Amino acid sequence: MAAPKLNKDTARTGFIGLGLLGSRFARRLHSSGWNLEVWNHSSEQAGAVRQNGIPIAASVTALASPTL
Repeated sequence: MAAPKLNKDTARTGFIGLGLLGSRFARRLHSSGWNLEVWNHSSEQAGAVRQNGIPIAASVTALASPTL
């Protein structure tokens, strides 16, 4: 039995780490239409990604929490 495909419009995707590589991954996922939220320990890196319209989670816990 084949695994079900993810729907990028409805799947909730979290990304942790926005260094040189992570920020590029996050921007690429976002520009491809994935429902993305990110977190980084440094607010400086997070702010740079936020300018691209990517929402920043308040904490890792918030990022990992299921939406209600």
